[in-house]
Amino acid sequence: MSCVFVAGEVSDWDSKMSDNNFDSAQEEFDDGLDENLIRDDEDRKRLEQMTEKEREQELFNRIEKRELMRTRYREFYFTYLANNYRIYSRISRSHV
Repeated sequence: MSCVFVAGEVSDWDSKMSDNNFDSAQEEFDDGLDENLIRDDEDRKRLEQMTEKEREQELFNRIEKRELMRTRYREFYFTYLANNYRIYSRISRSHV
């Protein structure tokens, strides 16, 4: 995702940095699982063969892993935006 730069400033910078507008970046986050935490038909069959306890533990582990990965993705994304903003700001100020 890129920002539009106008006159040395990032247009939409505040909205991009807010949690409320992180949806578009989250859409890019993909851990390979669907909304039910299942990869594909083969994975679904494997889960169906597990006991209820094993399946629930596996799905719980996937939820934990997804949240960790999403958090890391957010941190990376916001760091990327902040670094690009700082770099562009320095370049813009040097050309004024």
